[in-house]
Amino acid sequence: PQILYVFPDHQIIRTSCRISGIAETPGTQSWYLPQDTGIFSKGTVMQEMLHNFGLYHGWRNKEEYADFSTAMGRGTSCPSAPELWRLGWATPLAQLNSSTFPVATYMNFTLPATYLGPTGAMIKIQPDWLDTKYTKNLYLALRVKAAGDRELLEEFN
Repeated sequence: PQILYVFPDHQIIRTSCRISGIAETPGTQSWYLPQDTGIFSKGTVMQEMLHNFGLYHGWRNKEEYADFSTAMGRGTSCPSAPELWRLGWATPLAQLNSSTFPVATYMNFTLPATYLGPTGAMIKIQPDWLDTKYTKNLYLALRVKAAGDRELLEEFN
């Protein structure tokens, strides 16, 4: 079970770090401040609970927290495609690599929006043809302002 704690107003942590919540990564416990950016922020609550499942902060342009498309950054929407995959909450429509996507071929895919369900919610590209330079996968997903993603910023819609 996950356990959420809310600090009483008179016991707010005095620290040089500006925190709204903290969590075990991974773990079962998370702590929140009694403020708008703490327990009263669904983005903060979701981020800390997802830390309990082992996710780390969202990055964008080499800046931590700068991904506003997910609660793991500073958004209030559902997890992104790579986060959904890491959590085991969604499966790829296709996994493309040097053996499944040969050179000089093309493929067509009909990718559903991630809010429609967990099956076939992304295309996972594993660029193993890069040899030792292959360190990260690429995920393609369609995000639409609906359901759990209804608060997506327009740039991600």
